[in-house]
Amino acid sequence: MKKVFSLVIAVLFVAVTSFAQTAQPVTTAVKSETKKEVKKATAKTTAKADSVKVRTARAAKKVETKAATVKNDAKTTVKTDSVKVRAARAARKVETKATTVKNDAKATEANAQEAVKTKAQTVEAKKAQEVKKVNAQKAAAVKTADKAIGTDAQGRTIYEGPKGGKYVLSPSGNKEYITNKPAK
Repeated sequence: MKKVFSLVIAVLFVAVTSFAQTAQPVTTAVKSETKKEVKKATAKTTAKADSVKVRTARAAKKVETKAATVKNDAKTTVKTDSVKVRAARAARKVETKATTVKNDAKATEANAQEAVKTKAQTVEAKKAQEVKKVNAQKAAAVKTADKAIGTDAQGRTIYEGPKGGKYVLSPSGNKEYITNKPAK
């Protein structure tokens, strides 16, 4: 389990490092946030998995102790064949229950590991989108030397051209002029 978490953290570190080469100032903050969120998710899932392991171990121990007790009682108190048969049935039921508990614990641990992986991928995808958006805005802002005068309803920066025209930059960096529609 520790190996899986180390692998997830290593993959996230490599992914974040590759972004750092293209957008170093922006990705530094994103990288630290990603590490914090991954650490939080990893810590929560690790704690949850450890808790499940402890509870499962306790339950398995109780079941095994009960199985041993049933077997010992069956050996010492058996006087007839019918008692032997009943004791064997009870022991099989207890052993089956112990096996079920162990299998449930394995499934729970696998689910916890998958949850960590999914959370890490979600966090990484969100951060990548944010970095991409910020980089696009920075690239668009660099393409114009005109004065920024505000923002529109979509959050885009409005610029005023040298002749007084107002425009916004498209994602591809082209100017899209704003026309004032007369009120009716």
